Amino acid sequence: MTTAINFRSRNAACFSRSWATGVLLTLVCGSTLAMADAPASLDRIPANAAMAMSIRNMEQLAQRMSALSTLTGQRELEGNALSDIQQLLGTPGLNKSGSAALIVMPGAHGKLPRGGADGEDAPESVAVALVPVSDYAAFVTALGAPGSDGIQTVMVDDEENFVRDAGGGYAVLGKTRDAVEAFKSEAGQSAAHMKAMGAQGRRTADIADILMIASIPAIQEQIKERGDAFKERAEMMGQMGGADIGPVADFGEIVMNTFARDGQVGVIGVGLGEKGVWLDIGAQFKEGSELASFFTDTGKSASLLSRVPAMTFLLAGAFDLSAPGIKTIIRNVNEMNAKTVAADAKEAGEMLGGEAGADAVGAFANFASNVDQFDGGSFVMGASPGGLMGGLLINTTMFFQSKDPAKSLASAKEAMLKSNVQAVGGMTMKTTYVPAAAEISGVKVDKWTMEIQSDPDDPNAGSIAMMQAFMYGQGPAGGFSAAVDNGLVMTLSQNTPLMTRALAAAKGEKGLTTDEQIKASQALLPEGRTFELFVGSKSVMDTVGGFLAMMGGAAEFEIPVNLPPIAMGGTTDGGGVSTRIYFPHDVLKTFAEVAKAMQPEGDGMDGGDGEAPTF
Repeated sequence: MTTAINFRSRNAACFSRSWATGVLLTLVCGSTLAMADAPASLDRIPANAAMAMSIRNMEQLAQRMSALSTLTGQRELEGNALSDIQQLLGTPGLNKSGSAALIVMPGAHGKLPRGGADGEDAPESVAVALVPVSDYAAFVTALGAPGSDGIQTVMVDDEENFVRDAGGGYAVLGKTRDAVEAFKSEAGQSAAHMKAMGAQGRRTADIADILMIASIPAIQEQIKERGDAFKERAEMMGQMGGADIGPVADFGEIVMNTFARDGQVGVIGVGLGEKGVWLDIGAQFKEGSELASFFTDTGKSASLLSRVPAMTFLLAGAFDLSAPGIKTIIRNVNEMNAKTVAADAKEAGEMLGGEAGADAVGAFANFASNVDQFDGGSFVMGASPGGLMGGLLINTTMFFQSKDPAKSLASAKEAMLKSNVQAVGGMTMKTTYVPAAAEISGVKVDKWTMEIQSDPDDPNAGSIAMMQAFMYGQGPAGGFSAAVDNGLVMTLSQNTPLMTRALAAAKGEKGLTTDEQIKASQALLPEGRTFELFVGSKSVMDTVGGFLAMMGGAAEFEIPVNLPPIAMGGTTDGGGVSTRIYFPHDVLKTFAEVAKAMQPEGDGMDGGDGEAPTF
């Protein structure tokens, strides 16, 4: 029996919209970082689904979206996605605290359905939504018709949709009768999903308020198309810029095709906790595949961050290279580099500027050939006292953990001297290197300089000089290098107090992980990280604000004194990879306030009332 029902409100709109809207919802909401269980609706999503999005708790989601909207002042959120969910929550018979899901099933050939020549429907036409209900009859009655068995016809946003009782406390809703009728909502699917997602995906599923999963084999064709599109755009940009970047395009295509070949499940998780918003992006690879073999070990980047000094920073990070799989990746990238670029050294040399081209192309090869010496490294780009125009890198220190520090220092010296008096694209690079030029904190320290000189008749000469001043301040770039018991220490300026602090941190004294904000940020990232990165929110905003003030374009806004950093961390174990990005609420709020302060008001373009002009 088919019963016609008209949704006078847009109650179910947020569940019947396209997947693009689903992704937007994913980017603005989330959960706490406390361990929980996978969203309940995951247990009802068929294990062979091509794509699915699961919401842990609808009412909680609406509350947190509302709080985020208030925090950032984004009224657009209040007027669109949030209002849709809030209207749905007001429907009698709905299980407000239940878990909902959006699902796209694969076509007959096991791939993501696509419109066009193959005759299959587009994904949005075969997508279905699982809506949690406490009383299906009451839910349908509230929509304008008595509850009854069978598929019923409803209107959602003036479009015909279909709904039926899926059992187990769910209603299934979709745009086509066939999709709703064919959908099997059977319990007991979580175990298969958790196995397919692997260790990386399980970490995300256990804490995410919104969980998105995609079967890589089902979307394999789309991934390959993305690779082809990347290559085409890269080659087009290269032609427009007058450079041959075919090797870069080829490399991107290889990466995408390899991912499509070895990928098992793609996972995205989003959370909104009491203090911040986070996003997880990861993938699990097929057991026994090449990519899975690369990612088998947990990382130790957290400890490496302690080897650079605590300071007010713009950017800081650490990376662990100790795992055999990570070293293999570096070697493989070098091999691909050799095949695609160095195979034609003459062309590469012409592209990069004369005889120096081959040497420049070989820079990565030099690093890859020495990768077995290094087990990782860390860096901190300290805030520059002079701001953007005072040398962005002059307060930077680096640490490289090495099995043979003396050999690593010798390699650095060799690379520096090799680049002396080399012509690159109309520029001349001059370098100096003085071994044991000074003694700092009882350590013999090498001193080096690097200066890029350009032909004064070159129209780009001014830009080159400005860029060098922007990066290193007035005068040539330079720094200190020294071998210590556990690695190599470098600075990007000949600053004795900075090198003193860098050497102390390398020995385990007053490292960056003693900073309370860094400690708090690291605790929000997954354990066993292979890499981590922190953006000094306040320092960056102060630096940019100072530059705008100097240029006469600064708006009046106040940056909180203890603004926490934005944090990022990645894991590479269990045959998969995952990266988390964490945005503290204070940062989001400050960004919103700064953006508002920078909006022009009453400038004659908006009628003086701050509203956008109407034409």
